Amino acid sequence: MSFELAGNHNAREVDQATYDAKGTVALEGGFDLPLGGGVAGPFDEAGMHYFVCTPHAGLGMVGTITVE
Repeated sequence: MSFELAGNHNAREVDQATYDAKGTVALEGGFDLPLGGGVAGPFDEAGMHYFVCTPHAGLGMVGTITVE
C-alpha cells in the first residue's frame, strides 16, 4: 500500500503525541512529502501512520493512514 498526495499541500509523518498536539516535528525515518505532492510507502507492516500539513497543522489539517 502507498499514499499519494497531490495538490498544494505537504504531508509530514509525525508521532502520535505530535499529531495530537497539531505539531510539525518529523518522525525520525518517517515520510516527508513536499508541497505539491508525492508518494509515500510502500507500507508493509500493519499499524497507524500519523501525518500533518506543516503550514496548516495548527488549523487541524492532519490525517492518518491505517495499514491492516
